[in-house]
Amino acid sequence: MALRLAIAFLGVASAVVFSALPANASTPSKHEKPLFETTVSGSNASGGVGTLSGFITQCYGSRYSTFAGGWCDGNGPDYTYKGVVWCSDGGKYYGQSRWAGDRTGSYVSCPSGYSATRGGVYGYHFNTVVIDATG
Repeated sequence: MALRLAIAFLGVASAVVFSALPANASTPSKHEKPLFETTVSGSNASGGVGTLSGFITQCYGSRYSTFAGGWCDGNGPDYTYKGVVWCSDGGKYYGQSRWAGDRTGSYVSCPSGYSATRGGVYGYHFNTVVIDATG
């Protein structure tokens, strides 16, 4: 009984997480290869950036043909990350903000008919970019 309840709970949690993604976001398929990938570490001696209210250590950004994003290791709530993509229409678009350490990822797509020219993920402390994992 406890096992069935745990499985049912996980199924509900997954549905909630994925339904929280913005309408224009997509996650990479297992078959699509990124055009760009990077891992960027924080700048302090411990390999990250942090305070008593959280930290961010590394961000993993990727850019695909029409979207970009990634995720950051760490611990919120003061440290967050957000996917970002620059598109061939000249626009810059952002994915959903997530706490550092949430491996759900933040991805954002270009408008239909446009390609990604640059992208990845930004790591933030409040509203200041502390890690830039874009390319």
